[in-house]
Amino acid sequence: MSTPLNTAPRSQGATPPARCLVTGAAGFLGRELSRQFAAGGYRVFGVGRRRPTDPVPGVEQFETLDLNQLPIRTLLERWSPTVCVHAAGMGGTPDDPCSGASRESTDLPAWTNVLEGVARAAPRCRLILLSSAAVYGEPTRNPVSEQDGIAPLSAYGRRKQACEVAGLRFADRHGLDVRIARVFNAYGPGQRRQLLWDLCQQASRASDGTVELFGDGSEERDFVHVQDVADAVWRIAGVADDDRRFWNVGSGQAWSVRQVAEHVNRRWPSALTLRFTGQSRARETSRIYADVSCLHRLGYDPRWTLPAGLDQYVDWFLAQQSIAVSP
Repeated sequence: MSTPLNTAPRSQGATPPARCLVTGAAGFLGRELSRQFAAGGYRVFGVGRRRPTDPVPGVEQFETLDLNQLPIRTLLERWSPTVCVHAAGMGGTPDDPCSGASRESTDLPAWTNVLEGVARAAPRCRLILLSSAAVYGEPTRNPVSEQDGIAPLSAYGRRKQACEVAGLRFADRHGLDVRIARVFNAYGPGQRRQLLWDLCQQASRASDGTVELFGDGSEERDFVHVQDVADAVWRIAGVADDDRRFWNVGSGQAWSVRQVAEHVNRRWPSALTLRFTGQSRARETSRIYADVSCLHRLGYDPRWTLPAGLDQYVDWFLAQQSIAVSP
């Protein structure tokens, strides 16, 4: 039976000693993960390909390192993390048109570098891979659970599947504690890609207020706020003596693309005209949302409703553009 270590309120902190290494710490998810683990009582260390222009909240030390080129073993020996969250290379979209050969170089070798480093320098470190719901492909049922089969449709999903397989092989071969968090449609302030960014970018540039989106708007997704993602991963990291390998990280609710776009329209300072092309992107799932019952048993309860999160995102975007928000 699993024993939760980090289910106490954040102010009480995690069970010491606790040190967390976040790869991709300066990225969209990495920044929030770093903040969350620091708030949860961990000493946080960050790694990224480039030094961030702004300090990463909660990070005690940050090192620039290209995980595709240089080994991470020395840093692991120096910091001796008890948890390592691999968020590097998480960016991407399920409908990525690339074949997978070139982009895979930014995913699998970097993750293998982390696995090899941990196996040699910190074998007791708990490893968490941020994977993606894209590995499920088109689910045979919803909500999709961790026990359901995977059949990725996109190159992005196949890359994440390859990383999952590599993690499990290292776990079996070296006795590592590897956990895989399949993140659904994460969103929030700071995200500069995917649906909300594209929608707001079009809205800010369209002279006639017309925004064009793929599909017919009926496509359904599980949108989960970045702060809830970080909270979920923090809880997954704090469970001891658990043989569970996979965790869905989502809100547990389905919203259509049309519903999201219409809510953004209501929040936007001027009226928009939403136009759907009727043409679906290749390798795109029509409907998927997460069964998060495993997370619920850890005390996970998403704090952000989608309407509130969308309002926050639009306000952030408009502030970046210096556009006034409607009352």
